[in-house]
Amino acid sequence: MSEARGAPGPARLSGLAPLIGPFPSTLVLGSFPSAESLRRGEYYGFSRNHFWTLLAAVFAEASPESWIDKKAFLARHGVALWDVVAGCEREGSLDQAIREVETNPIPALLRDHPGIERIVLNGAKAAELFLRRVAGDPAGDGRGLEPVPIAPEPPVRWAVPGGASSGGAGRTVDLIRVPSSSPVPSREYRSMADKLSAWKAAFARG
Repeated sequence: MSEARGAPGPARLSGLAPLIGPFPSTLVLGSFPSAESLRRGEYYGFSRNHFWTLLAAVFAEASPESWIDKKAFLARHGVALWDVVAGCEREGSLDQAIREVETNPIPALLRDHPGIERIVLNGAKAAELFLRRVAGDPAGDGRGLEPVPIAPEPPVRWAVPGGASSGGAGRTVDLIRVPSSSPVPSREYRSMADKLSAWKAAFARG
């Protein structure tokens, strides 16, 4: 008699490459792309996600429609996109389902692009993963790290890891969090309109 086999686990997923224009000043970090974004190979590719509408309102422009227009829009405003998670296992698209996380080399990207002065963390999961996996916490449990405030609270400063040989000596960036652009409502943010003031504050020049 053959042995019964369990159901296969979720497939290993890989994220998208960073999207960086010629003169980036702000890096928006999400958690991990949705299934639709991965299928399309485009950031925030799910049509109901609020990201592009929110960002258009922040910069008082019409929301870009095509992927070419979206990339041009980001480059015009110095906004770069990436995710905290490079690869993971996940069923569906919800952040709560992310498992077996591998993070992106975000400090290296910042050292390569010294014009980036601010990181905007898109949602609570992106902020949690950033603190636990990226922001210099060797135990990976987030203890001893300051929580990233939600705009319009003032941002916190983060010292980018890396010595003088890698160009990281003295390099700091602002960290701020915004309500997730996901269309799934939360207790605090029921609609896109509830999120807009925080998004505008996060991108405002200090």
